[in-house]
Amino acid sequence: MQVREGSVIIELSDRLFYNPHMEFCRDMSSLSVGAIGRMFGDRLDLCDGFTGTGIRGIRYAKENPDVIERLTLVDANRFAKEVVVKNLKINGVEGEFVQDDIIHYVYGKHHTFVEIDPFGTPQPFIRPVISSFYSDNSIKTAYLSVTATDPAVLCGAHYKACVKLYHSYPLHTSFCHEVGIRILLINIMWAANEYDFGIEPLFSLSHRHYMKVLVRLQRGARYATDNTKMMGYLTYDPKEYNIEVSRFPMSQEQSRIGGPLWLGELHNRRFVSIMREINRERDYKNKEKLDKYLSMMIGEVDMPPYFYDTHLLAKVFKHQPIKLQDLLDRLNDRGYPAVKTHFSPNGFKTRAPLEVIRECFTR
Repeated sequence: MQVREGSVIIELSDRLFYNPHMEFCRDMSSLSVGAIGRMFGDRLDLCDGFTGTGIRGIRYAKENPDVIERLTLVDANRFAKEVVVKNLKINGVEGEFVQDDIIHYVYGKHHTFVEIDPFGTPQPFIRPVISSFYSDNSIKTAYLSVTATDPAVLCGAHYKACVKLYHSYPLHTSFCHEVGIRILLINIMWAANEYDFGIEPLFSLSHRHYMKVLVRLQRGARYATDNTKMMGYLTYDPKEYNIEVSRFPMSQEQSRIGGPLWLGELHNRRFVSIMREINRERDYKNKEKLDKYLSMMIGEVDMPPYFYDTHLLAKVFKHQPIKLQDLLDRLNDRGYPAVKTHFSPNGFKTRAPLEVIRECFTR
């Protein structure tokens, strides 16, 4: 059986995992590879660490031929080689397949972009990949693309598991998906800092059952040191919907503390704008949805590291819900920029004080 996705045709196998619901993620990620070429001019030695059928890495190479210099597709599944080699040939893409575990394979290899897309937590694979960048002194800039398919852990439904795996307190609340991404980013930052790399998130996405981040790593102690300024906590009072940002925890109740987490930007505005330009040039079936998400992500830049939910506000304010756009218009009219967020259809970001939000909500 074959499927067409993006610009590629892929042969499937019942012995290899293929998730059609991740097409949107692969679309978004392929756009980001193109944006790396346009914004930074980098040519990538790309490694897809959990390649399966090869669809993700092959799409990256086929849709961004001027950016991918070399392609390596890695998977521990012994049935993958035949299918991946066939898919490379079908799509006219040059690449090498390696049957190995990514942790074992990657050390000592020269790759400037590594894709980590495991089933479940990506945490065990982050340090080995970053250490491989460190082991090659010629690599000054590298890219790490990470997918986490354990949102129940990062969002706090499995509280103890998050503390164990990610060493952070989650917040199981309306804005838990943003907190989850920020927890994932702080863990990438810690690993990078240990090897004297600083990170810059280029884009961050929460969608369906997964979270996705792409970070640019730059070698140098000063980059790593500057990153530590981005670490902090959120303190949340669910009764009053009061949220405070701090460098240190401000509450004695663990259930009200989120962090340590990444307090910096989730996206590079120019980078996501370039992704949006490239999307308009391509013929993806998700084109309109991608444009909508990328537009919201651009709006999230320079906003607080959390968002509000109109349904929860209605409960806290003891008032009938109002249309999100009406609330945004009222806040903007008051001089407080307010934007939709891609994290939730009912969510919005603003720096307006809670009392101003209450006035605009209940007037």
